[in-house]
Amino acid sequence: TPSYSVSKFTHARRSPSEGKAILDYLGAKYNDQASWEERKAILRSDMRHYSGLDKMAAHFDGQVLLSKKRNYKEYSVQNMAMEILPGLYCFGAIYWPAKTPKGACPLIINPHGHNDFGHGQDAEQLRCAMEARMGCIAISYSMFCYGPTPQFADAYHKTGVAQSYNLLCAERLLDFGLTFKEVDHSRVGISGYSGGGSQTMFITAMDDRITLAVPVVMMSSFFAG
Repeated sequence: TPSYSVSKFTHARRSPSEGKAILDYLGAKYNDQASWEERKAILRSDMRHYSGLDKMAAHFDGQVLLSKKRNYKEYSVQNMAMEILPGLYCFGAIYWPAKTPKGACPLIINPHGHNDFGHGQDAEQLRCAMEARMGCIAISYSMFCYGPTPQFADAYHKTGVAQSYNLLCAERLLDFGLTFKEVDHSRVGISGYSGGGSQTMFITAMDDRITLAVPVVMMSSFFAG
């Protein structure tokens, strides 16, 4: 009888040769723009279906609660609670550059990875502050049932609904952020690492409003953690 040993966090790891085989298989699915667009439509439809987003209203006018802005050198920060479904909130913060000329600021959505403090992690705050100091409007937000103050028990973070919630948050944040008169609609970005990297890839595949995506430490053909 064969026996197996599975180390923590390595169950999703493959060899580079297996990763290459996966890329070769995917590459065989299309060979020009027309076949890629057809493949893209299938993938997008499947992703929206299996995440449950195809059952969600295209837009939800829930309430958005905003704190007063806290002013720092070259930027300011505003806490946010946005109702994405009746009674269900997305918590985060908006980082504003000191100068916000009308229609001139890129919008960047920042999903976080797994850490002890969610979007409040020092590195998350420094990243969004940097983006704001560079002239962008940056929005960070917490994953479902994760971080120091989740709306529901943190055990729900390990259920299938978590990714659906995270993707819905990103879409609602895009809806909200694109209402800002300061935002340049041709420059809309998203960047996250680890679990935020997977969110970055998924929502970019599902939403054409995003014009720049930077997934970090998550994009690999031979590790699907």
